[in-house]
Amino acid sequence: MAYPESYTYELIPLAELSIHELVSDELRLIISSLSYSVDSETALSSAALELFLYAHPVIAVRRKNKTVACVGGIRSLIIASNRLSEDKKIPVLVVDIPASEIEDFATFETFVSNICYGNSDKSGKFGLFKVWEMLTSEMKNSISPETKSKTKVAKLLGINRKSLYKKPQKLNKNLDKNTQKSSKFETDQ
Repeated sequence: MAYPESYTYELIPLAELSIHELVSDELRLIISSLSYSVDSETALSSAALELFLYAHPVIAVRRKNKTVACVGGIRSLIIASNRLSEDKKIPVLVVDIPASEIEDFATFETFVSNICYGNSDKSGKFGLFKVWEMLTSEMKNSISPETKSKTKVAKLLGINRKSLYKKPQKLNKNLDKNTQKSSKFETDQ
C-alpha cells in the first residue's frame, strides 16, 4: 500500500461528504460499533468537537466528478454528521489514493488510529482484532513488530488469545446492538 504523496487541506461542508463506496460494509459496521472511554457524540461541546476535527481531520479522495468521499477518519465523519449541521464546514485532508487501494487504506487507518487513540471496551478490542484480520500481511508488517501475529496483537490489545476463538457470537451481538444507533454512514448510499 502506497502512502498518498500529495494532499490539500480543505474546509468542506458535511453535506458534501460521504464514505467512499469502496469502503466495505463490514468495516463500516465495525467502525460504527466501536465504543470509546468517553461518548464523544454527547460529552463534547460543539467547540470541543470542532477542535477535535482540526486535530484529526477526515481523510478523503476527490472523485472524477469532483465530489469528495471519505477514506479515513471515518469515525470523525460519523461523529461530526451526528452532531453538526450539514452546512458546517469541517477540516478534510484530500489525498490522492488509487481506487484499488481505498479499502486497504481505510482498514489500515482504522486499525492504527484505534491503537493510537486506545479503545478500552472489551468488545471494541475484539472489533479491532477483526479489523487486524482484514489487513494484508504487508500492512501488518508495516505497522509494528507487535502486529505480525495473532498472539502479539492479542497482547497489544490486552485480550487473551484463546478468547479470540470463543467471541465471534458475542462480538456479533455487540456489533448488532451498537449499530442500532442510526447513522447515514452505516451502509452504502
